[in-house]
Amino acid sequence: MPFAAAAASAAAAAAALALSLAQPARASLAYEYPDGPTSCCSAHEDGYCGCRASIDGPGDPVLVLVYVWVALGLIMLAAHGILRSKQSDVRGRAADDCFPCGRFARTEPTGAEPLEPAKHAPFVEAEDGNNAAALGAGGGVPPGLKYQGYCRDAFGTWAYRYVRATSIGIWLVFLCILIDKYNDCEVRGPDAQCFYGNFPITGSWYTNAQIYVGWWAFTVVWFGVLFFFSRDLRNWFRRPCDLSEAEVIWVFQPEREPENFTTTPTWLVRRARVLKAKLRGNRPRGTAETLPVMETKGCALHPEPLRCVTINCLRYLLTDDGLVLPELDGGGRTFGNFNAALKKAGGVDGLTRDEAAWRREQVGENRIAYEIDSWKALLFGEFVTVMFFYQCATYTWWFWESYLFTALVEASIVFGSMAFAIYVRHINQRSIKAMAELRGEATVIREGTPSRGDSADIVPGDALIVEGAGWTAPCDMVLVRGTAVTDEAGLTGESMPVAKAARPLDFQDMTVYDEGKHAKQTLFAGTTVLQASEDAVAVCTRTGITTSKGRIIGLILKPPKMTFKYDEEFTVVFAVLLAYGAVLFTYSLSMQSARGSNANWTVQLSIGIFTISQMVSPLLPVFLEVGPVMSAKRLRERGIFCVNPKRVAICGKVRIAAFDKTGTITKEGLEFAGVWAVGDGGPEDDALVMPFNPGSPSVTPALLRGIACCHSLTKYGDQLVGNEVEIRMFAGSGWDLEGLAGQPPRVFDPIGGDALIVARRFDFDHARMAMSVVVREAGGGGGHAMAFVKGAPE
Repeated sequence: MPFAAAAASAAAAAAALALSLAQPARASLAYEYPDGPTSCCSAHEDGYCGCRASIDGPGDPVLVLVYVWVALGLIMLAAHGILRSKQSDVRGRAADDCFPCGRFARTEPTGAEPLEPAKHAPFVEAEDGNNAAALGAGGGVPPGLKYQGYCRDAFGTWAYRYVRATSIGIWLVFLCILIDKYNDCEVRGPDAQCFYGNFPITGSWYTNAQIYVGWWAFTVVWFGVLFFFSRDLRNWFRRPCDLSEAEVIWVFQPEREPENFTTTPTWLVRRARVLKAKLRGNRPRGTAETLPVMETKGCALHPEPLRCVTINCLRYLLTDDGLVLPELDGGGRTFGNFNAALKKAGGVDGLTRDEAAWRREQVGENRIAYEIDSWKALLFGEFVTVMFFYQCATYTWWFWESYLFTALVEASIVFGSMAFAIYVRHINQRSIKAMAELRGEATVIREGTPSRGDSADIVPGDALIVEGAGWTAPCDMVLVRGTAVTDEAGLTGESMPVAKAARPLDFQDMTVYDEGKHAKQTLFAGTTVLQASEDAVAVCTRTGITTSKGRIIGLILKPPKMTFKYDEEFTVVFAVLLAYGAVLFTYSLSMQSARGSNANWTVQLSIGIFTISQMVSPLLPVFLEVGPVMSAKRLRERGIFCVNPKRVAICGKVRIAAFDKTGTITKEGLEFAGVWAVGDGGPEDDALVMPFNPGSPSVTPALLRGIACCHSLTKYGDQLVGNEVEIRMFAGSGWDLEGLAGQPPRVFDPIGGDALIVARRFDFDHARMAMSVVVREAGGGGGHAMAFVKGAPE
């Protein structure tokens, strides 16, 4: 039990004990069931009364005022519903049907890149399976995404205010009913716990009961409608409009069917699946949310502000034709385009300041736009649930039907556990926000001038000076000049430093950049640059949520949905208990009628409702939620953050965890055992040299040179950086490696004096399954060039 709930329970018990002790004791009776105080007289009764009721029958002015309020409100809602039904609403139109082909010429300022819809957006599986879109490469609206703009409507606003005022008034009426029921009630011990009072408002228990049952039925219907339409309720009081004038946008994001891990479903679960499929019909699965429309400040190239909306931490621009994810480079993501940031004379131009400002207008700052849910949103997510609706319907009846202290204790537990769950979720969101933030400083080159500033100002296409000594890469970048060594452990789990090297400078290089194929030229956001050459320059390719780190954060924020046996069976069990309670409710009413009970119909109804509440305890959600919430709290104390505490129970089903990286559960490092030396004369001259010995007669100078130079290694201080196999092979050769800033790498034999300069490296190609280097002998005259190739024999 959470501490808050325990404290609330203890406080309620202490209050009950204090009230019981405050009353005079009667030693003559062990148990006493008081009749309660004398009820107040009705307003029209004659004679002396200790008090008179405030309401005089159903025609009392107060009740007439309530009737008028409800009637006028229902007329207002009906009128708004009629007007709303005549307004066009294009929610059924898919977003990918809203985009014409070609560019949006009307949004193109002079000297700025055009805005153009592109292919795919993050977090939603596109048709080609590519889940991530780079801002630099353009992105697009996910297939199946639907949206609708809404504007403020004066009449709808007043109708919405009426709904809010009525919802508050309902609970004020309930408070008045309770005050009337328990005013001046008697509390004299465990068996005399304030059963009823003197009814100063209604004058009798019967009148109070009739009003309460009417209130309860109206409340269940009223809040039931509000609950089941809660997600779209606010937009129903708005006016559908074009995106160009919309104040908010309703967005529906499709989702895949959750992965089901129930291997042996029971017969009831299979029947429930069939029923659920029939009820869903052809409606797509997904989530809907209403997002505010924001405006940018404008810039020199585009003085008019852009209207935008943030979906999944990604900025979309609003146009008359739909949502647009800008394409900043016109589709040109070749190394030749990246190298255009460099002057042929060796300097760096970069973007102009106006170009950078225009790009920032379109894509926003270089940050992951994840915001912590407001307290209002957290309360909405916790309280607007089916189980809380059931709890309110049950506990309000308990509070009224002389079950005051028990209802108070259990309601305190419910609200305490919910408050604790909200607090844990808020703390976890704050931790994720801190993890998502990647703020720092970077040196950006614009108009040929380097300037150091906040990394949030970086935009795709910016040229950055790559720093070393622990600098954290602020965005995804492609290295266009120089070399670097990075630590990617936090991103990929690779425990060894990774060497990066730029491709040879070629302004006509039309090789299309792909971060998977060209990982050796890519610096990923969030990784640490351990070492960089003095001339290292990189061009930003992705910012914000579209970076490698951003996609990982996206998976944390919107993990793939999974369904376990527990989830399916809980729904079935809850439905079976409700059905069983309904049967007992009917049986209870029939038995009371058959036995000739003369109890008031409200009493008989109370017995039936109490029967249902005993079958499906209102505390059932608390029992199911407290464990995961407390587990999430303990995990957080160990540095493990869980956004959805319900998944903690799933972790308890894990029996085997397998890892595939060397050094994770295996011993780090490899041993260079030996080589199979191929002789010049034929197979009979081949020899196995194991253990490897560079001085062996079978190890020719060419073989030794190949082992020493045909690799992609670099050096970070005294440590070799690169593939572990190449590191062990090179160390076995006995040679050494050095690389001076601005000069090609050099390998040399510290004993024999032989030395080679690596003029060109061709990194390992997965298609050819080979790599090669071109080297020349060190010394005067440059020596003659040699090529060494290694790869798979097939």
